[in-house]
Amino acid sequence: MASSQMESILRPVAYRAIELMDVNRFYVVLYDDNRSYLDFPIVIEDGETVNWASRPYQRKAALPDYVIEHRTPLLVEKDLAEWLTNNSIDYSTGEPPLSWMGSPLTVEERVIGAIVAENRNKEMAFPEYSLRLLSTVAYQTAITIENARLHESLKRRMRELEILLEIYEKVTKLGVGSVDEAMELIYSETSRVIDLNNALFCIALYDEAKDEVSFALAAEQNSGIVVDRVRWGEREPDYRRLGEDPMVEQFKPRKRHDPPGLADYVIRTKRPLLISEDFERKASDLGVKTWPAFGRLDRPTYSWLGVPMIVHDRVIGVISIQSIEVEHAFDENHLEFLTAVASQTAAAIENARLIASKVESERLAYLGHVADGIAHRINNTIALIPLCVTDIRQHLDTVDDYTDENLEMISRNARYILSLADELRKPSRPSESGLFDVNLLLKEAVDFVNPQEATVITKLDETLPKVQTHRLLTDVFVELVTNAIEAMTESEVQHLEIGNRLVDEDYVEVWFRDTGKGIPEAEQERLFELFYTTAKKDPAEGKARGFGLWWIRTFLAWQGGGISVETQVDAGSTFIVKLPIRAQR
Repeated sequence: MASSQMESILRPVAYRAIELMDVNRFYVVLYDDNRSYLDFPIVIEDGETVNWASRPYQRKAALPDYVIEHRTPLLVEKDLAEWLTNNSIDYSTGEPPLSWMGSPLTVEERVIGAIVAENRNKEMAFPEYSLRLLSTVAYQTAITIENARLHESLKRRMRELEILLEIYEKVTKLGVGSVDEAMELIYSETSRVIDLNNALFCIALYDEAKDEVSFALAAEQNSGIVVDRVRWGEREPDYRRLGEDPMVEQFKPRKRHDPPGLADYVIRTKRPLLISEDFERKASDLGVKTWPAFGRLDRPTYSWLGVPMIVHDRVIGVISIQSIEVEHAFDENHLEFLTAVASQTAAAIENARLIASKVESERLAYLGHVADGIAHRINNTIALIPLCVTDIRQHLDTVDDYTDENLEMISRNARYILSLADELRKPSRPSESGLFDVNLLLKEAVDFVNPQEATVITKLDETLPKVQTHRLLTDVFVELVTNAIEAMTESEVQHLEIGNRLVDEDYVEVWFRDTGKGIPEAEQERLFELFYTTAKKDPAEGKARGFGLWWIRTFLAWQGGGISVETQVDAGSTFIVKLPIRAQR
């Protein structure tokens, strides 16, 4: 509850108590158990309102703290200075008064603060009934405060629920390519509940397969103004300084840290983390790596809140907020709200990915069917050419060198076109389907290729379940093994690692890791395009026609799977095949 609201509730109580008792200073102190702090929502001194700053709770070391700790009213009629000395209590607000009394604010045996009356001019200012009167006032005040808090809590909860419902309504309408839109939505809606001023808000996504953390959005506010925004590691143009590198080092995609950073810790534990105070020590106790200062403002962190985004018990990211201004900036209510937001965000991201995957799968399937139709037309037309060439040779009495060369060129190109057509039909070619042992198909592929120069290292999980697929999967593996061997022909060390593992109980992941020269970045985006090849061979003379990876991706898409590549120049490449346990088509 805002301090101004609490003051307006307590002001009538304070002035009524001053009328009834001989008081020249009256105040209410509220105890925040989460922060272990005392707040002073109202202080009346000589009829005027004064402001006292919040301070740490000192248990028995100060007078109101003493009353809260002992949970009983206290009246000191005279010799207060001596009483303070005898009880080792500090009076931190100027000269001690001559008369002092206080009573705890109690609700259902829970102390929420204290109410205090002082007289600085005379001893014995408070008759015995005054303490009973103050206790009665404290009892009524505690009930009033608690009711106000409950009402405010209910209003806050209703507002949070409204916002969560708005988030749900909006994210369910997001479609393909909507991850960025979802990030913006979460940022704007979160700011309606949690004060993001002088704080850094961040959404990090985690790729389990690559064990890589990337930062979809980071935004920093100072004095109510956004001073920095970073998307996917790149600072947005409006927030760049002259000549500044757009890529922000601390937000570049990276492997998880060891020792872990805060986001890494949340990913590993799959649990929310709230550090309200003593940030450096508590982070160190968790074995977490921290930075002395963070963000564009280059200020230290005082409070940190982070929650995991989880889908099917799998962490796909972290939403975090760090305050660079105060301790106790966040509490359990904020954690609960942000956890609900993270759940909505995770669902939105997963939904967008599934839609994108389905659209891509259907697009590739459609291309495959179109290619099959084209190949059929090519076969019907071009297959006649070699026959015609043979017929021409037979009808010519003599064939000179010029004619012979041209006829051979026609025949050779016709055969090449027919081979292209055969490759085009490959993804949709009927083949045996059923449950297959991936390890057995991999061993068959390696035996078929029979690499002589390269060393093949296998890391196969013998406990893998069988996969519902087609016999053509062997051709996929043959193609990938062959490509890897060819990629290493100029390498001094020729090692091919083939491995697999079960992912999320639903997929089998197979990787082919070579020690070749790697693939330049400019070529990576086109690897899976039809007719694109990185090989230097003449397509008409060799096998490099640009079909292999295209048909692999098309075939796997039909199965509801996929293929990706991780590569670095002079460091080799890893092709990763993802196979659903049960085919989706």
